[in-house]
Amino acid sequence: VLKSNGQDMRQTIEDAIQQHDVVVLDGSNGEFFVSRNVNVSVSGKTLLGINNACIRTQWHVTDEIKAALDAAGVPSMSTSGGGGTLPNGQRVREEAEYNTRKMIIEMTGDNKESYRKSGILSLIECQNIVIRNIMFRGPGSIDVGGNDLMSCVNKTKNCWIDHCAFIDGMDGNFDITGMSDFITVSWCTFSYTEYSYMHQNTNLVGYSDREVPGYLNTTFAFCWWGTGCKQRMPMVRVGKIHMLNNYFTSTTANNCINPRVNSEFLIEGNY
Repeated sequence: VLKSNGQDMRQTIEDAIQQHDVVVLDGSNGEFFVSRNVNVSVSGKTLLGINNACIRTQWHVTDEIKAALDAAGVPSMSTSGGGGTLPNGQRVREEAEYNTRKMIIEMTGDNKESYRKSGILSLIECQNIVIRNIMFRGPGSIDVGGNDLMSCVNKTKNCWIDHCAFIDGMDGNFDITGMSDFITVSWCTFSYTEYSYMHQNTNLVGYSDREVPGYLNTTFAFCWWGTGCKQRMPMVRVGKIHMLNNYFTSTTANNCINPRVNSEFLIEGNY
């Protein structure tokens, strides 16, 4: 059982998951803060929240950053081309991402761009994982090619994510990629708040058209895509997806369910 100490608990949470089959996050002392992603490669683990457990990123998008990006005209810039080379030597393909990252480097002096790791949990080649009743709060969505709030990658399989809330993921709220398989997401909510600036693309299944076929079997059941979601609810490449009794209420959405190349959907009872 873990309680928050008000400091960075990334290493404490990672060690607990590595060492114990069941980890209970007790939110009675407040939110659990993490400085960057917790990355685990484990099997047969349960992560359970009680007393309104919430894991939150330490870094977040500030009003000062949003004002500077507005002044630079970033929202109207291309997200498919026209990039450049950043002061730290990194090459960026997209105009909006290039100018966003350049602006943040200039404002913070962080040439390592450590803020881009402001996700919460990555399941890497994991198996038989249950995650229940936890709120995941990110820094706000922003177009910097950063981490997702949570991700299943590299052949992670047989996972059940239940009664969790995903809010303000930097790149996405919860993505499932890299030959991951048999993932069930039930009774979860996805949303964005005033922290989010652009790129409110909440759920991606399949990282590209090059995903290996035969994987990414995923179920979303009784989930709710709410305030601030714009697209990818989910967007899917290659996988087979069951969408059962889900609810979509975002008034800012460009689209919701988005089948892409070689994906198959069974869509039942959604509203």
